[in-house]
Amino acid sequence: MILENGILHNDDGTPYKDILYGEIPAEQLHVDLINTEFFQRMGGEGRKGILQNGFSAIDFPGLKNNTRFGHSIGVFHKTNQILEIRKKRNVVHPAYQRIAKVSALLHDLGHIFLSHAGEAMIGVSHEEWTKRIIEGDTDVNRVLTAHGFTEKDIKMLTSKTGFFKRLLDGAVDNDKQDYLPRDAHWAGKKLGTNFDRIMQSLIVAFNEAGDPEICIDKKYLSDIDQMMSERRWMYQNVYFSDAPMTAESALLPMVKEYVPFLIKNGYITDNGIDPVMLKILLKSGDLSLSEFAKCDEGLWNDTLDVLSQKDDKLLRCMTANHGEDSIKNYNVSYVSKEDAEEFDEKNEKSFGLTKRVASYKTYKEGGIRVAYPDGNLRELATVTAFMRESADTKIVDTRICENPEIMAMEKLARQDEGSALGRFLKEAEQTSNNIDRD
Repeated sequence: MILENGILHNDDGTPYKDILYGEIPAEQLHVDLINTEFFQRMGGEGRKGILQNGFSAIDFPGLKNNTRFGHSIGVFHKTNQILEIRKKRNVVHPAYQRIAKVSALLHDLGHIFLSHAGEAMIGVSHEEWTKRIIEGDTDVNRVLTAHGFTEKDIKMLTSKTGFFKRLLDGAVDNDKQDYLPRDAHWAGKKLGTNFDRIMQSLIVAFNEAGDPEICIDKKYLSDIDQMMSERRWMYQNVYFSDAPMTAESALLPMVKEYVPFLIKNGYITDNGIDPVMLKILLKSGDLSLSEFAKCDEGLWNDTLDVLSQKDDKLLRCMTANHGEDSIKNYNVSYVSKEDAEEFDEKNEKSFGLTKRVASYKTYKEGGIRVAYPDGNLRELATVTAFMRESADTKIVDTRICENPEIMAMEKLARQDEGSALGRFLKEAEQTSNNIDRD
């Protein structure tokens, strides 16, 4: 990517056009960071990238175009816009502005394939990997140093406190202001929230200690209510649609648990599996930064392609066409808490009949405060009827995912304990019984 007249351009000289904002103003520092290997892996030109919404792309094919690359540039642009508005009021120091813009640009560097769903594969949060990339011996760190960032500045980029937390990791932050309309666009959904007004709603007020704090301007509370309501709607209809609910309870555990079992017990060879993925599957050590850099969607899909050719019927069934065929063949039903408890009592280890529980909150109390004209700051959860009713209310979504073909395989396997699947299911059941007795 190159910079022309202060605007991001593609390598061929054409302007980079964001699907939400159009042309994106930037500086050479930002272009140099975008051109690093760690940033490009998120979805630069010709790259497999990192999917923003993981398995949701099975239900909404448009989401296959939605990568962490575009989202990161979008959050950077949103942060730039907000700081420009606040600059006129002289409440944000220029040094903080520079750090805030870079922090926004780099905030998702630590994601791997499938984004949040993929984190379960390596057991280390994307925030921790982002910190390692920014502070470690990487091209990102070298660009920052070359542009005059001190060690203290670099550590501030991953700060989870105060001003920077509210800006990028708060209740009404720049991250949500970008991903909600972006995800909705690629999923073919319509949101009614006016995100320009949401951006205007954020102001810098001074708290009881005299420190700057990002707050909501009282006159925009109805817009905040609408955004929070539609965020919940997106969870119910996109983030927790049937495909991710099924894949995270069936396909992902199958790869994490069954594949290592097959390899360790000699049922299949590890031939063709990328050494980085093999290290993840066999839990043979922490990934190095260079190994982590290879963990994009290409690594996941290539692994499924290899597994779909192995001499194991369950593997072939579950991983064909990158797992999409199997996931689409599951029957998914909403269940009550009582039905879910009965399922737990009766169901043994299975990939064909699985349960997935997802929970989320519309708003977590303590996320942000509202600024009143008299200078008072009040917690958002207390100021509107909608927020009083929904704050800290956990919404629990439980579904039973059933695949008759895989259930039939498992039934036969339980009768043949010498088979790979039969032995795996028996050992898993014994482990579960031991845990129950303890």
